[in-house]
Amino acid sequence: MAVATTLRVSDLARELGIPEAVLVKRAGDNGMLLSTISRLDQAQSDTLRRMFAPARPARAAEAAPVTTAVEGTGRTVVRRRIARADG
Repeated sequence: MAVATTLRVSDLARELGIPEAVLVKRAGDNGMLLSTISRLDQAQSDTLRRMFAPARPARAAEAAPVTTAVEGTGRTVVRRRIARADG
């Protein structure tokens, strides 16, 4: 069984969950001449996947740990606050 070395634009658009026309237009804006029936090699398909990858939010600085003494146990408890980007 042979491994496919090319991928159709329509298959990549389906994989990315976007219309074919949007993929072709955005590729054209970035200098790639494609049509909806074009075949892409591995490098081209990786480039297009990176173009449509969701933007990752900048990582927030971690909050300093809060140290509190728990009464009656003689132990110190370190609690870490997690910076959340969603709210």
